[in-house]
Amino acid sequence: METLKRYAFQESGDEKGAKEHRCDFKLIDKTRGTAAGYIAKYVAKNIDCEHVGDDLEGRPATESAKRVEAWSSTWRIRQFQQVGGPPVSVWRELRRIKHLPADAPSHLQRAHRAANKQIQNDGDETATVAWDAYCRAQGGVDCGRSPAIKLTTRETETLGRYGDATQPRAAGVETWGHHDFDADGLAQQPRHWQIESERRVWTIERAAVRRLDWRSFDAESAKPALPRTSVNNCTNPACEAAQACGAATSSIPCATHEGAQKIFTALDAEMKLLKAKFQTALSKRPKDEFKLG
Repeated sequence: METLKRYAFQESGDEKGAKEHRCDFKLIDKTRGTAAGYIAKYVAKNIDCEHVGDDLEGRPATESAKRVEAWSSTWRIRQFQQVGGPPVSVWRELRRIKHLPADAPSHLQRAHRAANKQIQNDGDETATVAWDAYCRAQGGVDCGRSPAIKLTTRETETLGRYGDATQPRAAGVETWGHHDFDADGLAQQPRHWQIESERRVWTIERAAVRRLDWRSFDAESAKPALPRTSVNNCTNPACEAAQACGAATSSIPCATHEGAQKIFTALDAEMKLLKAKFQTALSKRPKDEFKLG
């Protein structure tokens, strides 16, 4: 308790409310739960919020957890990490390894089976992955920095997005084990095992863009495209193809063009009729009406 208090009040420990709220110890009430249940609740809040209930705003915590998971995944924020347990990176590399050598050490085979859905559970070979079996193969949950299986890294010559050298990349797993020289196992020798994992590199391939150089033959022989006006609103590909080739639009029958032609014909006839009526009305008026004062 004294150690926790010392670290809690190390920075601005004399500010208002620090002694009352920074470090508070309470006895566990067994009727309300245990320390393991308290930790499990906060772990569940950072995974899927199953059996947590509602959040602070009264909505289902399982729905809120999906949004939190999307947020942390987008910005690559690690929500929580177990300290002192077997490394998760080795677990992920074991899932990238399809087959182990036939004479691989027993703890490596157990860890590989645990990470690749091959743990036998009451005769069921298709049981889910078993993190507990992986922890036992690594030496227990308190193995710390001395797990039985470690991560293998490899130097890369590629540069980062800012031109700096990149960190070594994971390439597999490595471990130590005893190699038997005879079938009885009487003669053994320590051996270092290093198994590479399968890795895939994803690249984005874009279609080549053809750029027209003004000094090329295509640029010299290029002709200006036909201007587009507000009169022709046809979207028929055949008509557009005919216009691009310089052909007459009327040579290709189109429902849009036929309708427009009828409208223009009717408008032309209407204008001619109005012009004739106007001229007739002018001819009937006396000529004196058009004389200026």
